[in-house]
Amino acid sequence: MEGAQQSSKFRPQVAVGVGGYASGPTLKTAGMMGVPTLIQEQNSYAGVTNKLLAQKARKICVAYDGMEKVLPRRQDHHDG
Repeated sequence: MEGAQQSSKFRPQVAVGVGGYASGPTLKTAGMMGVPTLIQEQNSYAGVTNKLLAQKARKICVAYDGMEKVLPRRQDHHDG
């Protein structure tokens, strides 16, 4: 609830999540408010939170090749 209040005051242009339980409510709220979301997955295998958020994320940035096996390819961007 507080995240929604802060987001409505701040009016972000994009919301970035890096995984973990704290990213879940934040990015879900941002997405419901129409804020574009980006997920950054630094591990070689995506965690539960990023797998769930990936379904609605506009962009997914990854550090390893082959992440299309666990995250949607349509938004995959390999950062290296």
